[in-house]
Amino acid sequence: MPIIRTVKDKNNPYTISDNRFRRDLRLSLQGRGLLGTILSLPPNWIFSVRGLTSICLEGECCIRSTLKELERLGYLTRTRTRKKNGQLGTIEYTFYEKSLHIINNDPDVGNPDVDSPVEDNAPQLINNVLNTNVINNPSIYPDGVMDRDICIDMVRTNIDYASLVTRNPYCIDQINEMIAIMADVMMMPDNAMITVSGNQLPAKTVKEHWGKLTSSHMEYVLDSLSETTTPIHNIHGYLLTALYRAPLTMHNHYATQVACDAVAVTHEDTIS
Repeated sequence: MPIIRTVKDKNNPYTISDNRFRRDLRLSLQGRGLLGTILSLPPNWIFSVRGLTSICLEGECCIRSTLKELERLGYLTRTRTRKKNGQLGTIEYTFYEKSLHIINNDPDVGNPDVDSPVEDNAPQLINNVLNTNVINNPSIYPDGVMDRDICIDMVRTNIDYASLVTRNPYCIDQINEMIAIMADVMMMPDNAMITVSGNQLPAKTVKEHWGKLTSSHMEYVLDSLSETTTPIHNIHGYLLTALYRAPLTMHNHYATQVACDAVAVTHEDTIS
């Protein structure tokens, strides 16, 4: 399970942290508040976005967005670990109380602390499991079996779940169902075989295709569902196939629609 580790005196009930992140004008009030909250968490706190929502008023979408802000401004780094057998492992999250980036508006630049021999950017927190996209990887989904909650979180991040549900508030159940199907496949070993439109494909191949999915592809599948007039007897198989094919067929589908609309308009003009 995800575990968060704090580096502080276990006999000290107070949280001592650098005040400079609270004065960083680049950092939003939410960013300052979330970082301060994370720095104050007890040792071995079970870390997850859902866990943060249980101790904050903000929802999952807001917290994910704020975590991205902390990373962009140098208060959070993510490192991919490897298992002993060489396979990709978990992602290690390290939170810093001082940004790794130079802050020009830092009011304490002229008065450096002389009584603190500890290296400037010592990590305050380490979370070994929280998930994210893997940059410059043909598939954002790592090899091997993963925890289901982690898989769901990774899919949501990749498809920009917050924006997707904002634009499609009446389709949240369908969106969550598609995410659950994708998470089920992500949990499979790469050499497992999956039936897609009657064909047996390795799970690795399906994962690589799904690594290309965006919120636009998800909306394309939703549109396809709404336009279907015949009964769907195997909704799981239908969605699995639709999600797999979405990156290959979406642009051609919409291009065809535009062409048909243009022909219809021309025909109407001719009649009139």
